[in-house]
Amino acid sequence: AHCLAGAIQGARYKYMLHTENASLVCPVAGTLSVRCFDGVVTILGGKCFNGCPAGRLIDENKSSIEYGALEHLGNTTGTCAGNSTGYVQVNCTDTVMMLDPLPGQRCFKHCVAGTLNTSAGTKISTPAMQNGQR
Repeated sequence: AHCLAGAIQGARYKYMLHTENASLVCPVAGTLSVRCFDGVVTILGGKCFNGCPAGRLIDENKSSIEYGALEHLGNTTGTCAGNSTGYVQVNCTDTVMMLDPLPGQRCFKHCVAGTLNTSAGTKISTPAMQNGQR
């Protein structure tokens, strides 16, 4: 049986004859080699790649880095959020977002209120402070 027009991994194909092969262009990036056999289109090789949706990553200090949607193999500057400040580059590879900081980029934590003990045994109360505040 022949194969009706359709899509596989988002790549569209036209009506194909039984045992016909075709090369498809993926909607975002990549190509597929496909074959029609007995009414079913199967992938012989290749891969379709996709971008990354907006979201957040957590760094080694448990800071949250927020970023917008990104295309496959793209990069952008993520913003440190919550109890942190700063910027960190992130990149997208086929739906997987990863931290890719440039030199000096990192999230800096703000300081929560607390108590310090001096070497003389005195206790000093400290207020909550933004990173870099004195």
